[in-house]
Amino acid sequence: DVDFETFNIDPAAIRKAITPKTKAIVPVHLFGQCANMEEIMAIAREHQLYVIEDACQAIDSTYTFTNGEVRKAGCIGDIGCTSFFPSKNLGCYGDGGAIFTNNDALASQMRAIANHGMVVRYHHDMVGVNSRLDSIQAAVLRAKLPHLSEYTAARQAAAAAYDRAFAHHPRLLIPARDSQSTHVFHQYTLRLVAPDGIDAATYRDSIREQLISRGITPCRSICRMLISTSVMPPARSPMPNASQIACSQSPCTPASNRSKLILSPATCSKS
Repeated sequence: DVDFETFNIDPAAIRKAITPKTKAIVPVHLFGQCANMEEIMAIAREHQLYVIEDACQAIDSTYTFTNGEVRKAGCIGDIGCTSFFPSKNLGCYGDGGAIFTNNDALASQMRAIANHGMVVRYHHDMVGVNSRLDSIQAAVLRAKLPHLSEYTAARQAAAAAYDRAFAHHPRLLIPARDSQSTHVFHQYTLRLVAPDGIDAATYRDSIREQLISRGITPCRSICRMLISTSVMPPARSPMPNASQIACSQSPCTPASNRSKLILSPATCSKS
């Protein structure tokens, strides 16, 4: 399950889910801030597990351990993954991504897998895929990478403006911040609080229609948990927080030009 405030994976739920078959923990740094990596790394050491970070929405986010050590998202576990899809904080002009590691053996194996399983040309030592970043995407990223800190600052400034506007609204819950992580706001995720006696879905839809009437196109980000899809087996234990959050989000993408921001309201009921 996840933490209800940050939407990131709950370390206590990780402990309950570990079995003798468990090989790795895959924390997703959702919406732009890091999961509780201090606790996750401790659990991994305790059970001798790999940690593979999904940092696709949190590139440039910074995590501070209680001992003062500071690390970037994707550079804490054994492997970090990021996406360069155009909608991401650092996007190319098509599909792309990167994997980070300080483990030379893992780096060599991952390079081979990404290149048809080859270490030596035309010698296929393992089953691989064609997952090389093409030169055009690399050129775009090379030009944009030096500006990543500027992009992050612009998103954080937009988020701060949203905070000031929404902080005291009785029907809006602004994004919670983890004290150990900076937030790079891939999405600024609002939750609506339905008034007593009004169905949450009805309230959400009424707000959606109001936004559309004002020229703001709403959309919803995460509407289903993976375990509710046919490709995944049923969950071994209940996930009450994830179940409630899955259909209660309203992502809003911060940018330097606030006139182009897209609010995407949905709701959660609150007694």
